Amino acid sequence: MEVKIESEAAIWQTHKDLLRKADISLSIDWDRRLPDNKEALDVLIRRSEQWVNPKTPVDLTESELKETVERLLPQIEEIWGRKMAEMPAIELAAPEAFLKQVKQYEDLTNSMFGYGESSESPPTAFLTPLQKTLLLPCRFILKAPGQLHGIGASASATSHTSEALSGPWDKSYLEEALATVLSQAIFRQARHEWGSDYLTSMMEVGPDSETKICAMANVSAQIANEKLCAQYPQWALHVVSDAILGVWEDEKALVDYAGLSALSKGMTLMRACMADNLRFTPNGEIRVEFFARHPFNSEKIEAFGTE
Repeated sequence: MEVKIESEAAIWQTHKDLLRKADISLSIDWDRRLPDNKEALDVLIRRSEQWVNPKTPVDLTESELKETVERLLPQIEEIWGRKMAEMPAIELAAPEAFLKQVKQYEDLTNSMFGYGESSESPPTAFLTPLQKTLLLPCRFILKAPGQLHGIGASASATSHTSEALSGPWDKSYLEEALATVLSQAIFRQARHEWGSDYLTSMMEVGPDSETKICAMANVSAQIANEKLCAQYPQWALHVVSDAILGVWEDEKALVDYAGLSALSKGMTLMRACMADNLRFTPNGEIRVEFFARHPFNSEKIEAFGTE
């Protein structure tokens, strides 16, 4: 496809522009073409400081969660060019209960696939497409039970703890984390990877292709969050931190990001995400690939080609 791909310098410029609009003091050379390790680390440190000392602390309640979802979802749907077909069940739990539920869902899914891993560090929010469920802890988890290193002050505590160490959510990060999993739910539903179809599709494509599709889900949510930053500039620190960890540190993720970002400039994000893999030709054009073994491959190809 003849689509203009942004250079790495242009991508970093986009991320710097997001940071400029946020009220944050950062050690960044704004004229540098690409991020260096020191600058990336400074962004990540500033985010961890905000996790520990939130600007707008929130102990999440059912009513606040409902209000946040109702406010964010229409904006997310507009970016995707698609409505949420089926709202996932949203469960709010205390930190320890949240971690137990995540492990139960992971163990159940892994047992069905016959392979898989459990989260090495506590997720901030958790979506399980198979069970059509979204889980959040009512407080932000700084350190999980048994985890040697946590965030902020808890990072220096190297002994195992029997209880999760937690604090209030930072409101901007809560919104951004929630937007991420809502975008991932739309991604899965659009691709017929929701509920029992998730199990059918992932079993059919196999573990390597499943990993690739998961990577595309993460990158698509990243792109959606960057677009949302226009309305929520206070998210910038978190959104760019996610880009540093999820895009800049992974060469293949950077290719996916550049490709999906370019495609979504000429079509809806939903259409662009029908692709299973993206490659660049030597002359810089995008080669869109679809996994023939995906049981809904014909539906995805048709959706990708819809004007």
